[in-house]
Amino acid sequence: DNLVREFGEWDASGSSDYIGCNISRNTYWTWCLDSVFHHIQSSGVAISRANGLSNQSSPYYSFVGRNVMHHVKEYGMNVKLVQGAIITQNKIFRIRKVTGGSSLGACISIINNDSTALEPYSSNVWILFNELYDAHVGVIFGPSLHGYCPLTEDDPCVSPACCSPCVPPTYYDSYHYVIGNSIH
Repeated sequence: DNLVREFGEWDASGSSDYIGCNISRNTYWTWCLDSVFHHIQSSGVAISRANGLSNQSSPYYSFVGRNVMHHVKEYGMNVKLVQGAIITQNKIFRIRKVTGGSSLGACISIINNDSTALEPYSSNVWILFNELYDAHVGVIFGPSLHGYCPLTEDDPCVSPACCSPCVPPTYYDSYHYVIGNSIH
């Protein structure tokens, strides 16, 4: 039951890492529940190993549920190099992309742009029963990820600017699931 608001300038032209809740490297069994994140210049919630040292592990077993994230610049939720996460029953809306930046303004992103030999990709991420709307993209899968997505490339959940999220899994990737979400 937390309220996190007005971190940075959510409508600024640039990007900064003002994050409402950052579940970072070397964390295990983390829960973020029943909170509200709004008017934030970066992500409402981030689960990320980004910029970790080679001996620091990814976040393991994160649960993010029943939160509200709105008026956020970049991503409502940003998931990078995690091992086991459930993202469920969140309401994420009014997400804006960074002008001239790499963020596409997705409600939920799963990207692996900080991979290492020991942590090459995210695995076992479940995106279940969320309501996602008023954003540039609903769910985006980034580089070096192959996941399960029961949608087609014509669906508004899929961004044409990234790797196809519906490519069959390869031998080195674990599965990711996008099931039962309302994306409008």
